[in-house]
Amino acid sequence: MIENRDELLNVPYRFRKRREIAIKALESAIISVHPDTVIPEHVKKIGDEIEISGIPVKKRGKIAVFGMGKASYHMGIALHRILGDVIDEGVIVSIKEGKVGNIVFKRGSHPFPDEETLKNTEKILDMAKSLREGDLAIVLISGGGSSMFCMPKYGVSLEEIREITESLMKKGADIWELNVVRRSLSMVKGGKFTRYLRPAKVISLIISDVVDNHLPSIASGPTVAVKNEERKAEEILRRYGIWDQVSEGVKRALKEEIRGESADMNLIIADNRMAVSHASMVLALNGIEHQIYHSVIGSVEEISKAMVNQNLSAIMGGESTAKVRGNGRGGRNQELVLRAMKTGSKGLVASVGTDGIDGNSPYAGAIADEYTAEISNKKGLDMEEFLKNSDSSSFFERVGGAIKTGFTGTNVADIILHIV
Repeated sequence: MIENRDELLNVPYRFRKRREIAIKALESAIISVHPDTVIPEHVKKIGDEIEISGIPVKKRGKIAVFGMGKASYHMGIALHRILGDVIDEGVIVSIKEGKVGNIVFKRGSHPFPDEETLKNTEKILDMAKSLREGDLAIVLISGGGSSMFCMPKYGVSLEEIREITESLMKKGADIWELNVVRRSLSMVKGGKFTRYLRPAKVISLIISDVVDNHLPSIASGPTVAVKNEERKAEEILRRYGIWDQVSEGVKRALKEEIRGESADMNLIIADNRMAVSHASMVLALNGIEHQIYHSVIGSVEEISKAMVNQNLSAIMGGESTAKVRGNGRGGRNQELVLRAMKTGSKGLVASVGTDGIDGNSPYAGAIADEYTAEISNKKGLDMEEFLKNSDSSSFFERVGGAIKTGFTGTNVADIILHIV
């Protein structure tokens, strides 16, 4: 799972064992929430019968599969292994193009939608509108779906959604705030996609990348109804100083409420807690007593400082936020580790995005310890200068410690380790 494992373990002996344990913990966390692991646990085919999470699902019409998000490619592959040609048709927008059985995969755009996103969304909607009474729609949802599945309200352009989203991200808006705005400007989010699927039965299998598994925030909740959000969206845009910059079309769209509808079943099959639990078992089996913290949110400054000041071995799951301060390369996970080093961590710190992507870098995150600090001091590197330019990737490329996984095939937010 970690492509540069040997490089990360190429350290003096006194640091190696602790790094091995940390790497095993991170890999165990990611594998535990991979579609190849969780889809077979929830979907069974017994003879001609299908069970989803132990509930028999009668097939009276056709079965159509839809998907959106970073993990939905592997979710679709895993689902096809089980159901095969029982699936009559399907369109999934994810990280790769291709075809398996009757499922077509389209490449999605992330973190912002593009013109191809609109075309792919239209393909999904065309297939959805063909469903009839007795048909079954299985929707595979994961983080990243907000960008990959997008149809703006009338009068709102794709470029405006991109600009608003980018502005909010740069100003430090969290995922909840981002998705309130996205849902309010969309024809398919907040349960509105379910309306296209009716009168078919709708079952959504969800890999959650959101702290506390808030369903409307996962890919902006295409099959989860949310009411009265347009006013909240306006408040968020005002709070971050963006309201006066948006067009009259956006303002009109936020006056128009289009109600969504929830699926018959919205089932979370993997989440951050599951990943944290598996990483925790690895630490425990290696004799490392530690604290467990779920739903960790906040700025990288706050989290790194609290972690170092407590001076306890811990595993944390959640999602930090980092403001973009310059034109460097990096992401919140690498910045968190770098800030922990600068704060004076006496031990190992590691943080990864479970999707394998950290910000605008080719890395999943970073790992650092006292040896990393030694290398940094020998090279005379000023950590603050790298932080000022949001350039944590360049720092770890020079001292070692950037973790590379490539796309992992799943996405359940971040895992943070601190071993003192």
